[in-house]
Amino acid sequence: MRLEPDNLASLLGWIRMEESRRDIKRAWELLETAERIDRTNPEVIMLRAVLFGRGKDYDKALDELARIDKGGANFKPGAGLLTEKGQLLDKMGRYDEAFVTFDEANRLVRENSGLKYNQAPRLKMGPVGSRRWGDEGLC
Repeated sequence: MRLEPDNLASLLGWIRMEESRRDIKRAWELLETAERIDRTNPEVIMLRAVLFGRGKDYDKALDELARIDKGGANFKPGAGLLTEKGQLLDKMGRYDEAFVTFDEANRLVRENSGLKYNQAPRLKMGPVGSRRWGDEGLC
């Protein structure tokens, strides 16, 4: 960060690391720096919502997520945003809304991956029993 103090991607990663370490105070300090760089960046707003959620200030967290939702006519919330929103709604006891939000996030993941529900990529394999475990150095 000393070499590129305005590198938003690095700063956002650092904030996530501090949040996962439960150093919320440090994460808020870093978030202030990120907001000086780009206050309207959806990832910055998302992290703000995450930190509010960590402090159990769920209403403020949802308000932040709503700011992302108002990103314009061409903006479509991604699965990450919807998952975060679903987790907040779940923590608030708003289970029906959380379920709908998780369902939409899962739909987006399926849609973006090109896979259908319960469909895994098919692997080409020889006839059953034609190879033993370890024949290819896997053991």
